Amino acid sequence: MNKCKYSPDGYFGSKFVTAVVIGDATGQIQFEGYQVSNQCMALVRSEILLPTYDAPELGYIKETSPEQYVPDVYFKGKDSYNNEIMKIGCPLPLDYLILDVPTGFPTANNQMKSTFNDT
Repeated sequence: MNKCKYSPDGYFGSKFVTAVVIGDATGQIQFEGYQVSNQCMALVRSEILLPTYDAPELGYIKETSPEQYVPDVYFKGKDSYNNEIMKIGCPLPLDYLILDVPTGFPTANNQMKSTFNDT
């Protein structure tokens, strides 16, 4: 685990952030950052979350075997009547396991200061 003063429990599981640079409608560049959640890190570490071969946006939750107990994994979704319902996570949309990381740069007249400095 990694110390992180911005996490509610003081630690965060992932050291890696994916940064995406895209162009917007006005021709300017835009930065977006993503990181997996602690729940995702725990599922992968326990070898419970597996990739799917035909749909990269979905993950597969392994079934319980004699060697490993796997608890049921649920996520909230909407039904055809727009009611919030609990669904079993097989397959699991990976969007539920990804966090948005704020990105940006200071203006030219501001001095750059890291917000990730723990001192």
